[in-house]
Amino acid sequence: MPEKNRNYLSYLLRIWKDSADGEWHATLQDVFSGDSYHFATLFELYVNLQELTSGNRQENNKNPKELLMSQISEKAE
Repeated sequence: MPEKNRNYLSYLLRIWKDSADGEWHATLQDVFSGDSYHFATLFELYVNLQELTSGNRQENNKNPKELLMSQISEKAE
């Protein structure tokens, strides 16, 4: 399978709140693979989008949820 072009990313973004004064949640769906990634907060979404577009080639090979989990484990250390 050819390497993904990391100069172009395409996701469908869905955001919602469970209640009027609740936390915003988000789902990103990769339009090419159909994979979906769920985020409990908009901050988690932002952090992952920042990492995806940071230019770090090794990190860019991870999907959005893998990026979040690696950041959580780094903060726990």
